[in-house]
Amino acid sequence: MNIVVDQEIEYIKSQQQQLNFVVLSEDKNKITITYENQQLAFTITNDGFQTETDFFETFESMLMNVFPSFQQHFMNEIMKKLK
Repeated sequence: MNIVVDQEIEYIKSQQQQLNFVVLSEDKNKITITYENQQLAFTITNDGFQTETDFFETFESMLMNVFPSFQQHFMNEIMKKLK
């Protein structure tokens, strides 16, 4: 996978309201967000998303794995778009 870091940062910022998270800080390719009062710091690379302990190919897969309740929220958003 080849991620364009700047484009991915803009995508993440644009999805805050729809996906119910908040970007707390951004320092080049290092981002910190909060979701349901839990913080997550991660680094965006050309290959994907690196947390302190894990690597994910997509932003959404990272959120679904780190925040179990995000999976249901994300599926609800997909179903809205399919209608």
